[in-house]
Amino acid sequence: TLEMVDRLLQGMTWTGNPVDTGRPSETFPEIVSAVATDSNVDVIALYALDEPTALDPADAIDRSGVLGTIPVVFASTGPTGALADLESRLAARSVPLFDEPARAAKAVWALVADARARWRWSVAVEAEASQIDYLVIERTLSEDGLKDLLDTCGVRTTRRIVCDTHDEALAAFDAIGAPVVVKVINDEILHKTEVGGVHVEIREVAHLTAALAAIDAIPVEVRGRYLVESQAPRGAELLVGAVRDASFGPVITLGLGGVDVELIDRSVSRLVPITVIDASEMIESLPSALLSGHRGAAPLPRDELLHLLMLVSRLIEISSAVSEIDLNPVRVADGVLTVLDAAVICG
Repeated sequence: TLEMVDRLLQGMTWTGNPVDTGRPSETFPEIVSAVATDSNVDVIALYALDEPTALDPADAIDRSGVLGTIPVVFASTGPTGALADLESRLAARSVPLFDEPARAAKAVWALVADARARWRWSVAVEAEASQIDYLVIERTLSEDGLKDLLDTCGVRTTRRIVCDTHDEALAAFDAIGAPVVVKVINDEILHKTEVGGVHVEIREVAHLTAALAAIDAIPVEVRGRYLVESQAPRGAELLVGAVRDASFGPVITLGLGGVDVELIDRSVSRLVPITVIDASEMIESLPSALLSGHRGAAPLPRDELLHLLMLVSRLIEISSAVSEIDLNPVRVADGVLTVLDAAVICG
């Protein structure tokens, strides 16, 4: 292709990519045709000043023979009236006209993004929907209820016991073994940490009693229950969430998590439903130190996280009543993924 273009231009200008044709000559259509038929080229972006005596863009594109074989965008600079007539003629050929090169470049970017999206769908591996489709969420679930659902779908959560009284919490503490985490279960409370509803590293009965008393002191209309669960090993924390946006519909997000998630602001989002390729790209956006294992830690279990992303995407897609799913934090420790906190909101 380069040799052909160089021959057509007789060595006068740059013949790489992009090709500089100089002031367009009679060989312009042949140059366009040569570039368009190169197997490495997927879209043609043309730019020329409005010089009717040197080039008739519509006629040149017709003679190039590229129409219908490859996308073509055209940019030009010239009098408004002249460009309006040219725009009409090019539109009849399904070639858009832009009044500056930068806008044509954005149009090419949009074509590339659309092609990538179509490719992702063409090679997408469907989610394991046979089991998930029977697990439609129709009402707001407690943390324990959502974790039960995650357990059913093969997602690791902590060992836990729901308790109605202090005595039951003490028995759960003995059954699970120190250290434990104690949380409030109450539909009135979404962010438990902010109201003193989460107590970690409970190793003694006295600490447990104090935690239960602190939960009892939270101002709520209806007294809640207690969730006693095993303390997970220390590790990095992620957020996996989904919301039903008023404009875009369901959107899924992956990012660094924990109590300071608003301060970190390191996340990536995709429209639901996602494909396995989408989920993989989201995972690869995480810090490389987390992916490979920071300071001797085991690498991130990509397969487990991919499964979790596909699951959350599928759940909010098929559960029309769900407005939000929030899994934060999702702890990464010893090469495994564990959901430590989970919330779902309907309505």
